[in-house]
Amino acid sequence: MKTLKPLARNTAVALLLSLLSSAASAAAPFASGATTLTADVLTIVAPIVGLAVIAVGVLAWFGKISWVWFGGLVVGIILVFGNQQVVSWIRGLFGV
Repeated sequence: MKTLKPLARNTAVALLLSLLSSAASAAAPFASGATTLTADVLTIVAPIVGLAVIAVGVLAWFGKISWVWFGGLVVGIILVFGNQQVVSWIRGLFGV
């Protein structure tokens, strides 16, 4: 079996890599499905989070847990449910 000359081999590799890079920059095929799934999960979880805030607030009120836990819960909820707004705000701060 004959081997390719270095120039022909390098050209073939360059052509293959250029075709692969254009395929890699194509739109993600599951982007809309993932967005829909995220929206559906947040819709289902929102009432549960509301009940969790109430329960942890009552526990903190009666001194069963520290108020730090309640604060942590609220900050976590803000980060989970408001992640797009938080990222936009931080990017705006740094001019990105």
